[in-house]
Amino acid sequence: MEKFVFGETASNSLVGVIRQAILSGRFSPGTLISTSALAKELGVSRTPVREALLQLAQAGMVQFEKNRGARVVGTSIPELIGVFQVRLLLEVPLIARAAQIATGSDFAEVELMHEKMQRASENADYDEFLSADRDFHLALLRIADSPRAVSIVQDLRNVVLTRGVGTVPNSRSTHDIIGEHEAILTAVKAGDPATAAAATRRHILSTAYLLINQESKGQEEYSRERVAELLDWVGKSEFPS
Repeated sequence: MEKFVFGETASNSLVGVIRQAILSGRFSPGTLISTSALAKELGVSRTPVREALLQLAQAGMVQFEKNRGARVVGTSIPELIGVFQVRLLLEVPLIARAAQIATGSDFAEVELMHEKMQRASENADYDEFLSADRDFHLALLRIADSPRAVSIVQDLRNVVLTRGVGTVPNSRSTHDIIGEHEAILTAVKAGDPATAAAATRRHILSTAYLLINQESKGQEEYSRERVAELLDWVGKSEFPS
């Protein structure tokens, strides 16, 4: 890891540097990060490193251990289910709102991430694809102008990426995901909130079913039927009596 330089850009913060080290696998789940050792490696004092790790702990990416440091957190199947429940609650209405208020100038970053995904797909670069996939969703969500909600979604996505898993190439192809993204993007551009919301919900549920099945290795307690019971109700406005 390179020496940290203060004051370059907002993105070049210690939080960003450490977060990227976790997402890239430099610090894998279960790794114990020593505050003093990391501070020495980055060429900074321990205080800003500890403050950065505290922020990452609040985001659920690390957990402090007394007198030892911060351990990178893995993600259990129940936690994955919880992540997708909250994503359904937040992302579906955010995308609907984006479709209501978006203008042509809002799509530059979205299109850039879409092109980045296509290049990564062509090169079979799955790490780059997953990173661009996350950024595509976040760029779309930002159009809804709800920064706090988008920040929560970003933290949830980072928690899943920390686990180092994805549905590509194991459970579906990059082309499948790009196709689902195009359906969402087309509806948002058309100013069609109902279609955009429905496409987003299908996309999140599809990802959830595939990822949970993949990671649970077919355990009966996480069958598609059981996962559907835990997810299908989320975000619905009508419930059976």
